[in-house]
Amino acid sequence: VGLGSGLNRRGRCKDFDAIILETTGLADPAPVVYTIQTNPKMSDHYRIDSIICLADCKHVSIHLDEKKPDGSVNEALQQVAFS
Repeated sequence: VGLGSGLNRRGRCKDFDAIILETTGLADPAPVVYTIQTNPKMSDHYRIDSIICLADCKHVSIHLDEKKPDGSVNEALQQVAFS
């Protein structure tokens, strides 16, 4: 169910204690944060409390140390740094 669908059903807002948004795999949280903060339908009713980054301990060092071609971004490093 989309966040927007819970906001306005015949003028009633649903009350939530918390909403958890989960992205699978390497995901840049910036677009999700941007969408929530810049969309009045969401920003008027929700706020970002925290961003949590979970990492696979067995493989995270491989991804963080991975050398990328010139100009490419290390997505794993960027995700951890953002969080």
